[in-house]
Amino acid sequence: MEHKLEEITGEIVDLDLDDDFLGMPEAVRDEYVQVFAGADPEAFLREECEHQIAAWRQKGFDVAGVEQLLEQDLSRFREGGTRLIRLQVMKKVGSGTYRCPLCEISVGSTAEECGNCGARFA
Repeated sequence: MEHKLEEITGEIVDLDLDDDFLGMPEAVRDEYVQVFAGADPEAFLREECEHQIAAWRQKGFDVAGVEQLLEQDLSRFREGGTRLIRLQVMKKVGSGTYRCPLCEISVGSTAEECGNCGARFA
C-alpha cells in the first residue's frame, strides 16, 4: 500500500506514523487499506451492502426482495433496498414517523437519513 501511495504522491508515507491516517475512524482506515491494497471497490461496496441486509434481517425484515435487488443491480441497491425496507416499516406504523431499521429510533416519514445511526433511506 505504501508503494501505491508513493506512486500517487511521489513520496513514501509510513502510515503507522501518519497522524492524519491514525486519526481516522478504524472503519475508514480499513477502507483505505483495502482500496490501496488492490481490493475491488465494487466487491467492497457489495460487502457493505450485504452487512446492511444482515442488519435488516436481524431486525426481522423480509429481505428477499432486497437480496435480489443487490444481486441484479448493485448501483440501484441503496435507493431501491431502503425503499423496500421502508415500505415494510410503514405498514407497521400508521403515523407520520417510522422506526429506523438499524437502530429503531423514531424518524420522520420523509427522512432521508437516520439522525442517530446515519442509515440512508433515500
